[in-house]
Amino acid sequence: MDRLSDQEKQKLLKDAHSFERRKEFAALRIRAEEACLSPEAYIKFLNEAQLFLH
Repeated sequence: MDRLSDQEKQKLLKDAHSFERRKEFAALRIRAEEACLSPEAYIKFLNEAQLFLH
């Protein structure tokens, strides 16, 4: 794996300190906590996600 350049590191740090980014991740966290998959939906998700591993 390649190392990050100083410019890439600065971009990631700037993004990490972004209020908008924090707000977006907080909204995603709340949605994820509220979401409840049925066993069938979870199996469907796993089957579809498996395609990205190959």
